[in-house]
Amino acid sequence: MGATLTWLKVVDNDRFRAQGGQVQPGLDNVVDLIGPAPAEAAPFVVLRAWHNFDTAFTESWRIVNRYGQTIHEGIPREVIAGMGSVAQGGIADEVAGQSFEFADEGYQVVLEIEGREVARADFEVREPSEPTSLT
Repeated sequence: MGATLTWLKVVDNDRFRAQGGQVQPGLDNVVDLIGPAPAEAAPFVVLRAWHNFDTAFTESWRIVNRYGQTIHEGIPREVIAGMGSVAQGGIADEVAGQSFEFADEGYQVVLEIEGREVARADFEVREPSEPTSLT
């Protein structure tokens, strides 16, 4: 089949849009919680792009914590030739309402093609920072 992954990102939706809605250098893999953990995360996106394929394949992904436990599974998608390329902006899945038990740098999104793991990307889940006092 020969599909090649160009990039794989997990990014807070607001941060992604604020940076122009395009994958670019400096776009960190970070998801923000809406409160102290355990808490729900603000909506985020799982972004990826493929190239070098001329057929179709079934892509699936899941989020695992540092202990390898799956905490979210994306819906499998049939990717056809010409779909999901960088020129087309890649593929994006928005995740809303996902809870995380703890903030950590050890989360990963695991990407599979036809049931075989092909890539992992680390991402951080962060609690909101405390406002700084100006006094």
